[in-house]
Amino acid sequence: WNKPRDGGKPIFCYILERKETMSKRWVKVTSEPIYPSTEFKVSDLLEGCEYEFRVSAQNEIGIGDPSPPSMPVFARDPIAKPGPPVNPEAVDKTKDSVDLSWQPPRHDGR
Repeated sequence: WNKPRDGGKPIFCYILERKETMSKRWVKVTSEPIYPSTEFKVSDLLEGCEYEFRVSAQNEIGIGDPSPPSMPVFARDPIAKPGPPVNPEAVDKTKDSVDLSWQPPRHDGR
């Protein structure tokens, strides 16, 4: 996110909240203050659930309005299983062995 204007007093904390997209309830993602960084790794999400996030800034006067929510994002492992190898075929054979050849998978899981 981008840092907001400080309203005349220095910002000393960002408050990051999440909610499942079908829920109306926003929940703080940490009780620890987030500052001065404008990045935070959110953990303890449920795989397969879709979430939105928003951020508020706090100075000595109080907590400002939250940002608009992020675009919805699914919690899932960014690395997947590879696809199947392609075109396995016997390229040479003897009475007791076969040499096989194939192409790598079209999708390697990244």
